Amino acid sequence: AGVTGSKYNWQVTKKIKDQKRDIESELVSDQDSQDDNGIVGSKFMGLGRVINDTTSVGAGGSALTFGDAQTAIPATFRTPTAQIYTGALASLGEPDFITILKSRYDNLGATTELSLFADSALKSHISEFFGKYKPNKDGFVVVVRSMTETIDSRKFPAYGIDLYEGDFGTFDITLVPFMPYTGRGYGLNMEYMSMRPLMYCDHTELPYQGGGISGLIDSILGYEFGDPRGHFKIDPAS
Repeated sequence: AGVTGSKYNWQVTKKIKDQKRDIESELVSDQDSQDDNGIVGSKFMGLGRVINDTTSVGAGGSALTFGDAQTAIPATFRTPTAQIYTGALASLGEPDFITILKSRYDNLGATTELSLFADSALKSHISEFFGKYKPNKDGFVVVVRSMTETIDSRKFPAYGIDLYEGDFGTFDITLVPFMPYTGRGYGLNMEYMSMRPLMYCDHTELPYQGGGISGLIDSILGYEFGDPRGHFKIDPAS
């Protein structure tokens, strides 16, 4: 408000970017849904609460329950505990991903549409350790070591390609800001995900009443997440 011409257009562009960041921040949060209460507008559930078994305790320090009966996910469709990692980030290894992907496969079968949206700490951890180190296996002895293993490896993140391929599924890895906690990541089946906008960063110029041009940037939207059993979450407690 209070500016004209190119300065006004610049402000509109800036505010649209700000609103898109706000939407992304809410999307990756742990917030519960709620109706408009006259003070705070309606809210959709963040992904942290969607991908949730209501018992696992991660970085937030307490289990995430559903306070809105209208959108509470039925127990039979909640994300299995095996698909929610809450251990230390430093301890996260390929066996954990095998457990997660096996659980997802057992529940819903194979998919080629998984994507892991990770914060910088999780992405760095995957790049540093996955594909380069393997934990010792008690009771087993290595009988063959091959220097070509790094070439033949199907776990590529450590070599600059943002892709993980395992026996029970494959997912690409995308770096995302605005995660609510360090080490947080969401593994999403993109076949299930879609935006449902009524308005998305729509600009309306208000009637001129002196003092310069003013306007509103409005968004009213939600999103579909499909079957929560098709997703997984990395939520390190430490």
